[in-house]
Amino acid sequence: MFWKRSVGIKPYGYGWNQDHGAPDYDPQQDTWRPDSPVFGQWLRYRWLQEAFKDPIWWAFFAWFLVTFGLIGLHALGAISNDTLLAGWITKYLVLFAGLALIGVWSAVAWFRKTPRAERGPALRQKLRRAPRVVAWLAVVTAICIGLDILEKRCGVPFLVSSGALVVVCLGIRWWWTSREPA
Repeated sequence: MFWKRSVGIKPYGYGWNQDHGAPDYDPQQDTWRPDSPVFGQWLRYRWLQEAFKDPIWWAFFAWFLVTFGLIGLHALGAISNDTLLAGWITKYLVLFAGLALIGVWSAVAWFRKTPRAERGPALRQKLRRAPRVVAWLAVVTAICIGLDILEKRCGVPFLVSSGALVVVCLGIRWWWTSREPA
């Protein structure tokens, strides 16, 4: 009657919390142990329902909704060039607000999931990665601004330039993962 309902099986084994096993840990149900009968199996979930819980998709849909809305209203002549510029600035504010929301959300989720003894080393590791993340954000922002300039000054359609960018990114990613370690 007054028992605590068990959560899903955790993928960590022995010693995750100062040499104490998790209270709900069952070695026969551990998908990461080779001697377990369920080795290699992962829980299935509805990806579409789970995707709408993640704030990165909210920011993604808001970004494209604002972009297509502005392009459509300007093409119909419903808004002036000044309003288009204000909308374009708002679009970037939506993007940065979405990224800030994602950052706070993931930091809180990480803090809740990480055991107390592992927070210090994990935080130091994340702080070592912070300059790389800031550099990538600056590069992505510069690329987005460059795509906007291509669209406004040179008349290159947004979907063509962003599609070419996605193809180049996928090619770089494929090259990076397929190269042999030095």
